Amino acid sequence: AAAQETVARMRAAGFQDSVISFSSLIHACTASADLESAERFFSEMRSQGVKPDAFTIIAMLSVCNAAAQYGKAESWFLRAIREGAAPGITAYNSLLRGRSALGDMHRTDLWLQRMAATGTSPDAISYNTLLNSCAHVSDRAASEKVLDLMTSQSVAPSQGTFRALVKPLVAEGDYKAIGGLLKRRENSGWPRDPICERAFLIACSKAKPPAADEAEKTFRGSPELWRDDVALPALITAIGLGRYRKLRAMLAEEGPPPGRKLPEEEPNLGRKPPSPRERPQMQRPAGTFVLSAANPGLPASSRGARKPAAVNTVEPSQVVSHTSVRSSAAGTKDVSSTF
Repeated sequence: AAAQETVARMRAAGFQDSVISFSSLIHACTASADLESAERFFSEMRSQGVKPDAFTIIAMLSVCNAAAQYGKAESWFLRAIREGAAPGITAYNSLLRGRSALGDMHRTDLWLQRMAATGTSPDAISYNTLLNSCAHVSDRAASEKVLDLMTSQSVAPSQGTFRALVKPLVAEGDYKAIGGLLKRRENSGWPRDPICERAFLIACSKAKPPAADEAEKTFRGSPELWRDDVALPALITAIGLGRYRKLRAMLAEEGPPPGRKLPEEEPNLGRKPPSPRERPQMQRPAGTFVLSAANPGLPASSRGARKPAAVNTVEPSQVVSHTSVRSSAAGTKDVSSTF
């Protein structure tokens, strides 16, 4: 009733029934995560004979993701296609983000396969979304496979690519691998990234033994991290409080760069860094997936998947019924979880 009243007021104001009008109404429900109203607007649109388009799909997916109704996002995606909408890269990426938000690496991968099979080439955002799903379950091997696939498909890595790639390396304390990624970033023409450099510091603090020299060198060259509540404890874990005091004295003698402040003289190590958002656990279904240019499936050797809360889902194979994808085509506090 509320949806019909809103449409009636629009008509009274001179608006015509159109896919643009209804899609805009649906999209307006995103801010309040009002999926019920969005569904009513969609139903009213169809009752008036207006067919959905790609923007309608994006609007419905945005509302579903805002409401954390990822199973419904898949259902609405398929329904819109059945009713004549043609999804583009933006719609597919929105759907992928919903699955990735659950840490559902397996299903994110399946939808990326279906996306490619229906003629929509994945872009950097698509692959970054899959990389973030791999990072959610700390699957380093799968992340490396996705990066190899991006390279084989001539998809240039973005800043988000490198940020996703370093995540599984942090908990392992593999500062050397992160350092290699930072070098690759630099060679690709990307500017320094404090987020990746913070990850490097945390990995240095987690290494056995801690990589003190590497941590100090990175910290000295990253004034953006001098007052960072996560980077500082990681640095002190890596180099020790005594060495930190000497480093701080040297920085004070040299003077900070314009617009920057010196690190705290006696940082409050008792402060609790911001905790990461809790993610539901996923459990990967049985099956073998081989990652290749023909079939970007994840390797069967990947481990660490998590099990989500129950959601209503549909199979990606339903997108195009006549197409199938072949299965072969810190001393002070623990700061690793804050990255």
